[in-house]
Amino acid sequence: MAAETDPEGLPWTERKNPPRKGKNKKMMAGLRKVMKASATSTSAKVGFTGYAGKIARVHHYGLMAAVSKGGPRIRYEMRELIGIADEDKELLEAAILDYLSKG
Repeated sequence: MAAETDPEGLPWTERKNPPRKGKNKKMMAGLRKVMKASATSTSAKVGFTGYAGKIARVHHYGLMAAVSKGGPRIRYEMRELIGIADEDKELLEAAILDYLSKG
């Protein structure tokens, strides 16, 4: 997210209304701070909860939401925040198959 790219490394769509001159703010900077990760012996998950989860869902899937409380609703561009790149999927598949073949 800090690089403003999706899990595959492709850049996100630019903002429709970029910040004013001299205020080069990164997109989703606040969301990076509230990302949660947890793991058990059988699973792992990464995501967002609460209001941050709502914001993340709108941007991740390109949904409609109000710009501000009581403000106009717009469709946000889809910007994939979390995912697994194809290269990583291949590594995971190989690790799983290796584990299963030893059992």
